[in-house]
Amino acid sequence: MKVVNTKEMFDLEKQALLSGISERKMMKNAAKSIVKHLENSNRLNLIAGISILVGKGNNGGDALIVGALLSHKYNVKIFEILKRSEDISITLERENPKDTNIELYEFNIDMINKIKLNIQKENLIIDGILGIGIKRKLDDKLSEITRHINSLNSYICSVDIPTGINSDDGTIDKNSIKATETLMLGYPKKGIVNSSNFNFIGRISTLDIGIENNISGRINLLNPEYIKKIEFSQKENNHKYMNGKLIILAGSRNYIGANLLCNYSALRSGVGLIANILSKDLYPFLAGKINDVIYFDQDFQNEQSIQQSLEIINSYDAVLLGPGLGTEEKQLNYYRKILIGGIKIPLILDADGIKLLNIQNRKYFPDKIIITPHIGEMSLLSGISKENIIKDRLKCAIEISEKLDVYTVLKGPCTIVATPSGNANFSPWVNSGLAKAGSGDILAGLIAGFVANKNLKNILHCIELGVYIHGFSGELTRLQKGKISMNATDILYNIPEAIKSFF
Repeated sequence: MKVVNTKEMFDLEKQALLSGISERKMMKNAAKSIVKHLENSNRLNLIAGISILVGKGNNGGDALIVGALLSHKYNVKIFEILKRSEDISITLERENPKDTNIELYEFNIDMINKIKLNIQKENLIIDGILGIGIKRKLDDKLSEITRHINSLNSYICSVDIPTGINSDDGTIDKNSIKATETLMLGYPKKGIVNSSNFNFIGRISTLDIGIENNISGRINLLNPEYIKKIEFSQKENNHKYMNGKLIILAGSRNYIGANLLCNYSALRSGVGLIANILSKDLYPFLAGKINDVIYFDQDFQNEQSIQQSLEIINSYDAVLLGPGLGTEEKQLNYYRKILIGGIKIPLILDADGIKLLNIQNRKYFPDKIIITPHIGEMSLLSGISKENIIKDRLKCAIEISEKLDVYTVLKGPCTIVATPSGNANFSPWVNSGLAKAGSGDILAGLIAGFVANKNLKNILHCIELGVYIHGFSGELTRLQKGKISMNATDILYNIPEAIKSFF
């Protein structure tokens, strides 16, 4: 699904108007989608009441109708934060003429005190104050309101975009609403998915408002509909070699777990066979740890073993190099020589493996390379400061992909998949529970397994599937254990369920 800026979204809405969909109809569609989302999430069963914060634009109109729809089952309080052009009681009467449980607080200069007296922490708060067309700083009165709302630590659901955030570049006012989740309407907004301020955005969803929503562009957001269209089937008469073979070079004395985690996740990808190349001193610690994989030991101080390793590697369908390699120069030098020695299969570089790639030696590497850096690794690779990468992750991911002719998976909230041709897709997953040791090893193993799997034909689909399934598995884990207590091993257990949901 295309990621849009403000102008593009307004143009799409204009096209919808010309096609016969009225503004009021779009607002009602948006409100119904929001209510459906809240009901499906079970959030409405956990609250004492609902407080709706209404602005003067379409965002406020959406929120107003949400309040009208919810008022049949729940106690709803509506606060007119900014004066609307139509009397708010008239709007409510038109949208919902039946008796409802609504307390209405119309706009006045003492709104902050009404909010302090009538919104409790236990309330679900719907933020519909400002929408995507507003770029200015919050004024003093509005800032006082947003600061108080944030201080409640309530569950806050922002309509389309949190009040105070720029929908194009993601910059924030320091007093922006801190949403628990943001429900983008129609299309995902660039300033949300490319933001560096997910503490203000929370988790994200994109909801249908009744306009054409199957448009794609150079920058997109991965969604379930897209994933379902990926061709991925395993024929009943396949033998293991028909399902692909993966070779892994990972782990060191201090990072044995990295090897185990990427192997375990790759095993869940459906790949037919997995092997590992280990140094002789690491072999005793890892060989036999996992019954389902093969282990080759090599003498990393013997130059002849480099050629032996290359022969083994090139007999496989993809190679993963990097998780947990550590910084021991002997080991890194061995891998460096392997990388420039003539690998002929798709290469996935993760963690310390990424440090072995640069513009000078790129010509010696295979044609198809996937790198999976976090912000710090991207900074080392690109020479751009972490602060500047965070300001525009999308730009940095695309630039490094084009410069090095690689696929880039820039990890973080809304992980980015960028291609050598300058296209990019965002993951929809925002989950701080994924920020745990080993999570990246699982992602690397999953991507590598899909790339090696011969039942998947398109390398970009393999990468996108790895990123999406990893995030989805993390979301299932968050729902089960919570983002604080979940760990990388927990994510592993949910990969089969995540894959089974689509294939």
